[in-house]
Amino acid sequence: MKVLDDYIYIGRLLDFYGSLLTESESKSVDYYYNEDYSLTETAELLSISRQAVSLNIKRAIDKLKSYEAALKLIEKFDKKKEAKTKALDLLDQASGSKDIEDIREKIKEAEEIINEI
Repeated sequence: MKVLDDYIYIGRLLDFYGSLLTESESKSVDYYYNEDYSLTETAELLSISRQAVSLNIKRAIDKLKSYEAALKLIEKFDKKKEAKTKALDLLDQASGSKDIEDIREKIKEAEEIINEI
């Protein structure tokens, strides 16, 4: 499962920061991780050596991880998504409640979450 998690994480890094990579780095990572090409196939597609593909991928992943460490865009995105889900859940609970005080309390909690975002 670790390998799959790594692939997903690298895919997310590429989604958020891929445009900051060189074209060769971006394509190398995309072909290898997203398209599931081998290093040899990727090298053929990019007309570079297998070693160059390997270096591009290592350099690109190092860059992507350093961007996330500095900017934390994925972390912030996940926190906002979680907060949104919680606020929507509270509003859904409020809409199913018959107790006016419970409805007001849930709406107030949802508003507080939204204001924090």
